[in-house]
Amino acid sequence: MKVRQKLPTAAVRRGLLDYANDWKIQVDFKNKSTVFPPVICATSQRPDVVLWSVLSRTVILLELTCPAEEGIAAAQIRKGERYSELVKQINDTKIWKARLLTIEAGARGLIASSTYRAFRVLGFNTAQSKALVKRLSEVVVRCSYAIYLAHNTPVWTHNEDLISTNSPLSFPVTATTPNIVVLREHGIRSLYHFTDRANLNSIRENGLVSAGVLIDYSITSTMNSDEISRKIDAKSGLKDYVRLSFCSNNPMMHAAKKAGRVHDPVVLRIKLEAVSREQL
Repeated sequence: MKVRQKLPTAAVRRGLLDYANDWKIQVDFKNKSTVFPPVICATSQRPDVVLWSVLSRTVILLELTCPAEEGIAAAQIRKGERYSELVKQINDTKIWKARLLTIEAGARGLIASSTYRAFRVLGFNTAQSKALVKRLSEVVVRCSYAIYLAHNTPVWTHNEDLISTNSPLSFPVTATTPNIVVLREHGIRSLYHFTDRANLNSIRENGLVSAGVLIDYSITSTMNSDEISRKIDAKSGLKDYVRLSFCSNNPMMHAAKKAGRVHDPVVLRIKLEAVSREQL
């Protein structure tokens, strides 16, 4: 007689928030600063978000950073170092258990993998975490674009939001609207790309190509980006894109020069027609 074996069931993944139902949350705003919950410990530090549960004796610190994509890894390290002593101080009480989760969202909308992991650790499932990442990316891109549109405005109002995530973009974009039309409607007449002067002969011969193409075809070049940035682009499917900006004085040009990646930077002005050609 055969005995039918019972197949093992998949373990239900539990997040930190699943271990209690008395969570409290405290969010630190610029115009409404907070004091770290004194019931946990005394400190002058103010993480962006603090969640704590008396029942589970757990403290969750959340830190949000919105750097340029090239600075995501550095931002994560910086925030970890900033709050390492506070986490240790809390854990040393032997009463509370502290956990720091960092959320990094690049200014161009690239969300760090650490952010997805943070959502999963909190207890969101895969679909929910992906939806949150997509939503966060949309908010960051809209904010960056809103800031750009307001760069000529001498005074910004503080009584209303720059963007509304429940409404469409501030201009109508359809599948039939050419890029060049949208750009010109917002006063953009040219796009810009910075590079090292040593690359000019290669650009004349091979055209302006992405870092991915330079690597794949072994084209000698002085790279503007660092290795971390290129790995992030490759992971996000962006390695075959050329970075362009709306302004000729790109802040990343100064960062690349300071880091020694470029020595004699030059700025190339790109006609709008270059980004309005039909996809082949």
